[in-house]
Amino acid sequence: MTAASKKKAFVRVLIRDARGRILVVVHRNSRAWNLPGGKIEPDEAPETAARREVREETGLLLKSLRLTHEDDFAIGEITWHGFFYEGEPDDEHPYNMEPGKLSRVEFVELSAATKNGNKAFFVNLLHRWIADAEHGDQWQMPLNLSSPKSFAG
Repeated sequence: MTAASKKKAFVRVLIRDARGRILVVVHRNSRAWNLPGGKIEPDEAPETAARREVREETGLLLKSLRLTHEDDFAIGEITWHGFFYEGEPDDEHPYNMEPGKLSRVEFVELSAATKNGNKAFFVNLLHRWIADAEHGDQWQMPLNLSSPKSFAG
């Protein structure tokens, strides 16, 4: 199998409520906190995947969705191409639509997300993304981060 055939793609969506809290999903198997999202299906557009994943995991529909960053990440022998979006939900009442996969779906303060998002990649992502967005900076993320497999999947 060639390196090109091993490349996969994923989406993650940063959603904040009116109080500035961040929507996180907590995976049952790893107990890791993450942003809503997941793998892009074959022949699916990244924006379509982002909207689908948010709806499947949280029940929320997005009024708007903006691509903020995309990049490649090597996780083991697999190269993942990540698409990072910022979305505005139609309401602020998420629901755990996948209780077999997720233990929680809720809006949390940034400090709680970074404390409990026990993966260096997730914590770094939140700090860079939110700090840069609030200061209007161009988001620059280093390529050599410790990227857990759960982030993509």
